[in-house]
Amino acid sequence: MALLSEYKAGNVSSFSVKTTTYTVALKDAASVIALSGSSAATTLSCVIPSNNFPAGFSFSVTRFGSSRVVFKPESDVIFRTAGVSYEIASQYSIGSVVYSGVPANGWLVFGDLV
Repeated sequence: MALLSEYKAGNVSSFSVKTTTYTVALKDAASVIALSGSSAATTLSCVIPSNNFPAGFSFSVTRFGSSRVVFKPESDVIFRTAGVSYEIASQYSIGSVVYSGVPANGWLVFGDLV
C-alpha cells in the first residue's frame, strides 16, 4: 500500500476539509478541497474569485458530506463546461477546475456534475 507522501509528490499538493463555503486562493494549486456539510438542505459553495491566477492553475473539489456542493463564479469569472450545471453530483463525487485565461478570467469546469 502506497503512503500519502508518495502521492503528494505527484499530482496533489494538499487535501483539506472545509465545512463552510470556501473561496479558492493561489495556495490551493493542485489541491483537493473536500466540502462537507451534514444537511441535505444546505448548499456549500466553492467560490472562484477573479484573482490573477496563472494559466493551468487547477484544483478539485469533492462533496464529502450530504450537503449540496456547487462551483460559484464571481461576477466577472467565466465558466466553460460541457453541461449546464456547476453542482457536484453526489456524495464522494468530484469536480475539477482549470484556469485557461481564455477569455480573460475563463475557467474550465468538469467532472461528475449535474
